[in-house]
Amino acid sequence: MDWQNFTSIFLLYLLVFQICIFIILYGQNPSFTKNNEKIYLVVVNMFGNIKKIREYYELTQREIAKILNISKSSYNYFETGEHIIPLKHLNHFCNVFHLSMDYVCGLTNINTPVLKKYKLNQKEIGKKIKEIRQKNNLTQKEIAKILNTSQSNISAYESGKTLILTAFLYNYAKYFDISIDYLTGRSKVPNIKIQN
Repeated sequence: MDWQNFTSIFLLYLLVFQICIFIILYGQNPSFTKNNEKIYLVVVNMFGNIKKIREYYELTQREIAKILNISKSSYNYFETGEHIIPLKHLNHFCNVFHLSMDYVCGLTNINTPVLKKYKLNQKEIGKKIKEIRQKNNLTQKEIAKILNTSQSNISAYESGKTLILTAFLYNYAKYFDISIDYLTGRSKVPNIKIQN
């Protein structure tokens, strides 16, 4: 077997492993439907930039964990993809390093400095999520099916009673091709900036 075939097989096994981890952690298939086509997302791997950013600043996991006010093991889980970083910690991480959430989550390859520190407002996030859903003529039930969650979760997110989970926000942004920074009030621009 040549090196290229080995690499392809290894990457396929890695993908299957990540999907299995997601199913074990969340008890559901990491997918959503767009235009009647099932799209699988490996959200456990969406934060690969976190480690790169930490290493760029020559910080240890323990130092980042201290900054985020969490344990080192919790932070390690975020880097390895075993857990998905909660939105409040993602926001704090982005504030500390002056980065966009879109960049950290891998939705864009443009590293635009964000100088202002943002505080999450779950009511405002809920309004934006609802606005996008209604603009696309979808019901809460339909968006719940797309995100593979319950209608009551969507209702709680939209009303601002509950802060949306990072994985759902990421999938929402991917599905509607909209910026996480826009959805969280960190940007007034709804489009994701991509470098050609």
